[in-house]
Amino acid sequence: MGFADGAPNFECQVICANGSLRFSQHGEKYVKVGQGDTWEDIPFEDTPTEMYHEWKSFAEAIALNIEPPTHGQYGRHIMEILFAAEASSLTRREVKIGRRPHWQTQTSGSPVTTEHGWI
Repeated sequence: MGFADGAPNFECQVICANGSLRFSQHGEKYVKVGQGDTWEDIPFEDTPTEMYHEWKSFAEAIALNIEPPTHGQYGRHIMEILFAAEASSLTRREVKIGRRPHWQTQTSGSPVTTEHGWI
């Protein structure tokens, strides 16, 4: 984030139980893992554009008539979780969400199904 009187910083830091992760995909691009008192640089693929792998996988799913890596029904479920978290934060009460559907997971290029009722 940039300020009127300071330099921009696009770093994201994730603090976990066994270490931390720092990364930036704008300006100075890096991925670092921290444990103890040291940060280790992690090699990574710098893609030509943001969301490169997501769009590539989606186009491949269309071309091969296979299940997209993240389909719309899953996206709606994730939004339901986010909206419930927001409502819980505002009301300071537990917000129950519906039971998640049975997800089909495809780990190869073979179609799981070609009957996409949710499209």
